[in-house]
Amino acid sequence: MPGFARAWYQDGRIGFYEINDIVEVNGSLEYRVKHFSVDFAAWEDKDAYQRHRLIAMTDKAIYFDHITVTKEGPNHFTVYVLVGDDVKTGRVIVVHESRAQK
Repeated sequence: MPGFARAWYQDGRIGFYEINDIVEVNGSLEYRVKHFSVDFAAWEDKDAYQRHRLIAMTDKAIYFDHITVTKEGPNHFTVYVLVGDDVKTGRVIVVHESRAQK
């Protein structure tokens, strides 16, 4: 399941882009992300991306390490991203997303 996201600064400028994908790996799921600057320079190395393994799933949420996605309705969901290595020292970014309209 592929996805694309843009992040904006509060002043309206684009902060970065990301391409993400949820794929099956060894009978489980993995959330993969590659980030790009506004001039499309990749943050990760050429052939690299961030990998987040599946921890648990419910009817309303899917939990990966450092990322939780919750269903808010048929076309809306919220993504919680832990930035940093530790819940105590990191920070959580909350992203509200909607399905693209046809």
